[in-house]
Amino acid sequence: MLSNYIAINGQRKDFDLDEVIDFVGGYSKVKDGWSGLIVFIPNQKVFIELRDSPQDARGNCHSEAEEITGQYIESAYLLSPDQIASFLKQPKKWQFIDHR
Repeated sequence: MLSNYIAINGQRKDFDLDEVIDFVGGYSKVKDGWSGLIVFIPNQKVFIELRDSPQDARGNCHSEAEEITGQYIESAYLLSPDQIASFLKQPKKWQFIDHR
């Protein structure tokens, strides 16, 4: 399933949701109250945060996807540089962490 995200340089880039590896879940620090899911795109070697707003009265929510840095993962999702490095060495063996 194709989707897109905003890269750090501001460009919109495509990616396949079926190929990402879930890394960590929690809450976005970019948008207060939004849930966040950090995923890794192996063929592009980037982390992106998939964000969803809280549902409105009709049950609708807004979604965004944006490339993020290791420093953001450390501060927003409380992972250490060692955990990030461990993931990057063997992403398919990673045990998903859920902070929600």
